[in-house]
Amino acid sequence: MPRHLPRRLLPLAIGAAAGWFVALAPLAVTPAEPTSGLVITSDRLEVDDKGRIATFSGHVLAVEKTMRLNADQMIVHYQQPGTGGDGQKVKVRDVEAKGHVTLEQANYRGTADLATYKMGSNVIELIGQGSNAVVLQGENRLEGERIQLFLTPDRRLERVVANSGNRKRVQARLATHAQEAKPAAPVASPPPAGGTP
Repeated sequence: MPRHLPRRLLPLAIGAAAGWFVALAPLAVTPAEPTSGLVITSDRLEVDDKGRIATFSGHVLAVEKTMRLNADQMIVHYQQPGTGGDGQKVKVRDVEAKGHVTLEQANYRGTADLATYKMGSNVIELIGQGSNAVVLQGENRLEGERIQLFLTPDRRLERVVANSGNRKRVQARLATHAQEAKPAAPVASPPPAGGTP
């Protein structure tokens, strides 16, 4: 049977290998340290212990280091708690974000209808359904039905892969700045054949 937590008990710190924790029996929430973990806030939380799923609904915000992910709903899939002395700790496998998804990290921003965040491989996939997913970096714009963002362990963007679907092809608009025309450097004349002039 799902359990519900009111907003005042959030943020819920959910963690993976870097020390993210959530206590699920008897569903006590352990706040994250300010500098570590994934912190999710929402209007509502529903936890399905049997299915190992936590569903956050309403104005959902997930923050991890300098990355911010917003959506109407987020579903967190986690692994069975360990049997060691920290038996209440769980490891997050992935996060699914649905509805009005926005992603902000350093100097880029993404929007999509859906997003998945595979914690083990540090890959975020932005998925467009009604329209293409979009990633903006400064004046540069990338659109595609699916855009994969490959992150480093400290959550910096390392690589981007965009794929098209049936609606549109991948489109990239790259900012170009006209360079000022510089006078050409004088070209030295070659010495005349046969010695000095």
